Amino acid sequence: MTYVLATIYFVKIDENDKAVEDKDGNVVLFTPKGRWKDLEYLCEGRDDDDFQPINAEKEDA
Repeated sequence: MTYVLATIYFVKIDENDKAVEDKDGNVVLFTPKGRWKDLEYLCEGRDDDDFQPINAEKEDA
């Protein structure tokens, strides 16, 4: 099996490192237009030791 990138968002910041917000004060998220080859290679060479499930139960719960 292999890993692939499922979702990626970008946040645009101004010169003061403040995130761009919409009129309601919510941070505006951006996603790439089209295909970005650089992102396709992000998981290349990775294996199970590099990842953990985000919905896994906490061990100390």
